[in-house]
Amino acid sequence: MLITKHFVFIHLQKTGGVFFRRLCHDHLPPDWIVRELKQTHAGYDLIPAEYAHLPAIAFIRNPWDWYVSWYHWETQYLGSGERPAPESETHPWTTLLGRGAYDFVRAVTAACTRREGERPWELVMRAWDVDLLTAAYAIKTGHHPAGAEPPPSLAARLPADGRSVEVGRFEHLREDLLSFLERHEVPAPPEFVEAIRLSPPRHGSRRGAYADYYDDELRDLVAHKARHVIAEHGYEY
Repeated sequence: MLITKHFVFIHLQKTGGVFFRRLCHDHLPPDWIVRELKQTHAGYDLIPAEYAHLPAIAFIRNPWDWYVSWYHWETQYLGSGERPAPESETHPWTTLLGRGAYDFVRAVTAACTRREGERPWELVMRAWDVDLLTAAYAIKTGHHPAGAEPPPSLAARLPADGRSVEVGRFEHLREDLLSFLERHEVPAPPEFVEAIRLSPPRHGSRRGAYADYYDDELRDLVAHKARHVIAEHGYEY
């Protein structure tokens, strides 16, 4: 999470967050960045009270595409030895990716069907019959299915209005960021605006077109489990 004097950015994994954070560090005045939480992917519930009044934005991504990016990034990054692989028996690296041993179909199937565990995302997956992406999205942004009852231990993190954070689409990241800044009258420096428009992408994984990774069964499984995200943002396969 990145907190500036004028807005808060909530970083959902594999939705362009590294790109945007780098733009903030490189092109905003130094005194604009007032807090950067060590928990890179912290949710809105961890915004300190003194910054709760600021507009907040996060991004979501086509679920079928997100799983391809997630799978390749995790296996390429953790599998490369650039950082120590998590040892926890409950970490997604272990439970969903088999410490890098699972192929794409097995990993995504696990990310859509896991029923065990007491981690927040596991509780939401069970309670709402959803996938990892939908669970993480709900926990970090407060966007969740209308009328859905959150697990009791997470009730304080999932407000009834479900709209505590504005959400743009990864596929329109530049346009949605600029619209957000303009709508909230953020006095963004011209060089920051220009960098949003023109800076090249970064931090991508090596991968092919997402449709090449799915058979009909896996495509339909993601369609069902991620149905709330798909419906909210109008995604199609």
